[in-house]
Amino acid sequence: KSAAEKLVFGLRALQTQHAAEAGLRKIDIVNAFNEFDRASVIELIAIADRRQYLSQVAAWGAAQVAEMQALLPVIWAMLSVAPELVGEGGAGIAIRSWSGGVQGNPLLPALFCVGLHPALHSAQLRLKEHADWAVVRAQMDDAYLLGPVDVLDEVEGELRCALRGAGMRVDDGKWLTWAAPDVRRR
Repeated sequence: KSAAEKLVFGLRALQTQHAAEAGLRKIDIVNAFNEFDRASVIELIAIADRRQYLSQVAAWGAAQVAEMQALLPVIWAMLSVAPELVGEGGAGIAIRSWSGGVQGNPLLPALFCVGLHPALHSAQLRLKEHADWAVVRAQMDDAYLLGPVDVLDEVEGELRCALRGAGMRVDDGKWLTWAAPDVRRR
């Protein structure tokens, strides 16, 4: 099965297992690759602070942190240029973006995920304060919060605030909550 199928079926199975108290919230990040804070992503990869380094190693693994840091000169070169919007037919538009990355940058999906990770990790820690089975999972710009339904609104509010701090926002028209298996609501 593909990663998307494993994600969806795994979350639904976990929700079914804890159906009496579980809620599953799906959120979508608006214009994902164009709105993340480039400077924050570079800082997360550079990791000058020892405590932050240990936190990243715990979250990503030592090998992945070392690989990302080895790519820092390339990442800096890619993210230090303000993207220019491209119009119909490929004509450049005289508007430069102060966030996000240049379309077509092969590292852009990974860099977006690096920028998204701290907010999702914090949301997972908050959910786990209420239930050890709670999880937060994401696939690109879609994130899923699975935890006690009575704290989902609070944790999502904190997540939205953290995302705004990283230059991102949730699409209010694309979120769903499943309060029990196969019961959907907005």
